[in-house]
Amino acid sequence: MSWDDNYDDIPDDCLHEEADIDILTGRALCHVCGHAWWASDAEIEAQATHEREYAEAVEREELARRTIRENTNSNVSRTPNADEPETTEPQR
Repeated sequence: MSWDDNYDDIPDDCLHEEADIDILTGRALCHVCGHAWWASDAEIEAQATHEREYAEAVEREELARRTIRENTNSNVSRTPNADEPETTEPQR
């Protein structure tokens, strides 16, 4: 079986823009036309870069959300528990 055995089966107008590349195996699959191929080194590197940048962006977003949540929680006035006695002494 050759790399181009199924080449005639793909539509002429498909640019394989909706493709996934497995960076571990190097296998690529187009979700539009179903064509599969072995990705080039450049395609694998581009996919690995994309996955790394996406993971970093998700991590930054999660950190920002945690920071906002922590800041919001620390700024909320604390209400005493029912078990805690309320202090009525004036401050000196």
